[in-house]
Amino acid sequence: SQIPSLVIAVSAGVLVTRVASEEAGTPLGEELSAQLLGAPKALRVAAIFVGVLAIIPGLPAVPFVIIGALLFVASRARARQLREVEEQAAREPIQQRTADRGGPRFVPVVIPWAMELSRDLESLLDDDIRGDELRRAGIRSAGAAVREVLFRDLGVPLPPCKITFSDELPERHVVFSIHEVPASVFALPADLTDAEVAERLVEEAALVLRDRSADFLGIAEVQMLLDQLEQVAPATVRQVVPKPVSLPLLTDVLRRLLEEGVSIRDLKGVLEALSQVANTDKDPLNLTEFVRSQMRRTLTHELTQGAPELGVHVLDPQIEESVRSSIQRTSAGAFLTLSPAAGRDIVTAIRRAVRGAAPPGEHVVILTQPDIRRFVRKLVETDLPEARVVSYAELLPEVRLETLSRASLAGL
Repeated sequence: SQIPSLVIAVSAGVLVTRVASEEAGTPLGEELSAQLLGAPKALRVAAIFVGVLAIIPGLPAVPFVIIGALLFVASRARARQLREVEEQAAREPIQQRTADRGGPRFVPVVIPWAMELSRDLESLLDDDIRGDELRRAGIRSAGAAVREVLFRDLGVPLPPCKITFSDELPERHVVFSIHEVPASVFALPADLTDAEVAERLVEEAALVLRDRSADFLGIAEVQMLLDQLEQVAPATVRQVVPKPVSLPLLTDVLRRLLEEGVSIRDLKGVLEALSQVANTDKDPLNLTEFVRSQMRRTLTHELTQGAPELGVHVLDPQIEESVRSSIQRTSAGAFLTLSPAAGRDIVTAIRRAVRGAAPPGEHVVILTQPDIRRFVRKLVETDLPEARVVSYAELLPEVRLETLSRASLAGL
């Protein structure tokens, strides 16, 4: 006697809890049928429930067994249908699915770095692997070596190189592009062997990539490096990122280090340095300077290569005071307010001193006070891009400093 009441209660519950269709005018029967028969799990539960009713004394067993069997078969058929739809969707191209939704047809992915060669150099690549990574005549291993060297020296994960050929380039010409913008164009001498061509390409690639290494470090790359570091130093990563150092702020600091040729391979050391000051200072410029001071052992080794002394070019106190007095600090950061004429005079004085005393083939190291280092670097980065500007706080005290020249405004 309770069965009719149970059926009525279940029916009322189904009717109340149904989900309204997004399309206006859809009949109630179609909505209920689509929702009740669309989920295989619900059909299986109903089949089990009806099967239980078949074994209750006093109820006709045959009808309930038939209904339960039909529901079970329907659940299997619906599950198979949904599985086929999912497999078909997985095989469908992403662009087509995007277009079907009314979105853009293409994903805007820019090639990180590429090399375009003239058509006469096509013989350097195998026919079946053209357009992939550098290959043949040592080019494949050399290309991989460039990526390994860049990561070992600077800590930057470099993606593979894309190779293309052009009929428009002159013979034996090569164009290096970074983010699809030409970064270097050069010609290969005609007397080079295939192996020598590979070596020359590696040299040019390494030169360009070192100068532009910061362009390959974005938020995604930094997150990848953090994921790898978290496997060996989880506490360091979790205590620094995302608080007190957010991922964009960390990326900014790392890019500033790379722009001056400072390796970020010791990412654990960078995070530990940031953890000391990031709670009170969020300025990426100040954070970068502090990290540099904490990496003085690494910086000293890079500059001296293990030698007990280091040749440096120093600034006259008048120049240092002129730069220091021109620093304007605001809530948005600090910047120089030097007049164009005063800035040109300082750059001319530094360039004159460096060019007159720098030994050929050696690194140019300009030594200055910590509070003005980054501003001096900004002044000379165009005229002396090869110069390394360091402060006293970034060098180990045991290194003997040999003054090669002193930049002065006298005579300007």
